Amino acid sequence: MSRKSISFVTTTISQPTFFEDYIENIIENDHSLDRFEFVTVGDLSTPTSVRDYCEGLSDEYDTTVRYVGVQDQIDWMESRGLERLDEYLPYNSIQRRNIGYLQASEAGADVIVSLDDDNLAQDDDIAGDFGTVGETQSVLEVSAPNNWYNSASMMEYEQESSRDIYHRGFPYSRRDEEQGYSFTERNRMVMIRAGLWLDVPDVDVITHLERGPRATSVKERFNNRLVALDNETFCPVNTQNTAFHTDLMPLIHTIPMGDEVEGMEISRFDDIWLGFFAEKILQEMGGTVAYGSPVSIHDRNRHNLNRELEHEAIGIRLNEVIVDILEDIKISGSTYPECYRDLIEKFRQQVRSEGSYSLQAYLKEMLDGMEVWADACNKILY
Repeated sequence: MSRKSISFVTTTISQPTFFEDYIENIIENDHSLDRFEFVTVGDLSTPTSVRDYCEGLSDEYDTTVRYVGVQDQIDWMESRGLERLDEYLPYNSIQRRNIGYLQASEAGADVIVSLDDDNLAQDDDIAGDFGTVGETQSVLEVSAPNNWYNSASMMEYEQESSRDIYHRGFPYSRRDEEQGYSFTERNRMVMIRAGLWLDVPDVDVITHLERGPRATSVKERFNNRLVALDNETFCPVNTQNTAFHTDLMPLIHTIPMGDEVEGMEISRFDDIWLGFFAEKILQEMGGTVAYGSPVSIHDRNRHNLNRELEHEAIGIRLNEVIVDILEDIKISGSTYPECYRDLIEKFRQQVRSEGSYSLQAYLKEMLDGMEVWADACNKILY
């Protein structure tokens, strides 16, 4: 592994005690802590004690554990002319994590590891695995007859069959299609590395309610292997236990949720659409997304599933619209920012004829927000 600077970024309304296990894992695997930082992006509900806790971890381990409180965020954005970004990213939402991504990139991180506060470290070499992001490496490149791969199929479950367990965001219209995957040994440039999870998999609410799946292990054929997407295949990717190279920063925009569309509040597709857009651009630019280790324990925080089902319902419909457009459009550009702006424009041309006025209005607002993010990245990074 080349010597990279790696930033672990989370947002939470609790003390990020899970960082301690990540730090201990780095030490146990003989990595020098001076290459790492740990960033907690606060929100309106985050207790003030979190700052003291992070400072205490910094002193205990002689490393950088930063807390970025609400006022810190405001001051930082004002000092860099990012007032539009501050207005755009809602409080009391995971989208404040975007600010942590951008700060880490500005500070010189090569790789950003995005964590939820319920992603618990396992025994894998976390830094060693995530540190390969941005490198060409040996992978099992997957292709699928319908161009959709289900990374949830890499796990064993307590249930007798995992056939109908799909990663959250996998389009329903593609679930009954032929999924005879082919795997080929290849060398590919891995720009996003998505770790897998034991215990509670990242699935949609319908699956949680119907099946209550629990992942017990990685299937034997995928142990210590990476499965990477070929240049025509999509697969959901999220922002928990996931690392991306900071060259992709213009693409790593967790889309704000909570808007009302056709009388329903939308949620749970913020990172899913981020992933789909990034994969479309990587297909143009030659990189790939890979799935495998490190494997974390997803000790999922308590959720109101009935409420989440209401929020996910309209997203399932919109997901089909976005997937259809994504598969149909052709994008171009010689850099990631160029490709991202071209994708925004190609989507704008398509959504004018999609669905109801409410749906079109939401998609237009989403694309406008993506431009706000692209402008912020341009100011900070270029």
